Amino acid sequence: MSKIMDKLDALGVNDTVIEHTVISLTIQATLGIALAVIFGFTLFTGMLVAGALAAGIFLGREISQHEFKGGGPKVVKWSYGLTKHWTRDSIMDVAVPVLAMAVLLLIVGMVM
Repeated sequence: MSKIMDKLDALGVNDTVIEHTVISLTIQATLGIALAVIFGFTLFTGMLVAGALAAGIFLGREISQHEFKGGGPKVVKWSYGLTKHWTRDSIMDVAVPVLAMAVLLLIVGMVM
């Protein structure tokens, strides 16, 4: 197992990336199914909407963290979190979950 984690670390995939991916896929699956069952969305549309919401949650979280690195949202201008403090880790924290949700959405689309 440690060899796998070493290879993932070399790619920039750390524990938080894995945690964010699991959480985002869980949000996408549960909310997508709930939208399909309760509100009559197709499963594909429900998963698409749920995936967009989950991606927004993690993107907002990263932007907020960047604002606080600059002194907090009351100190910095509105665009600060979008343009400052982005590192490989913070990009991976958003990009990998979005990619995983896109793959799940493609799988659902092919099955349906």
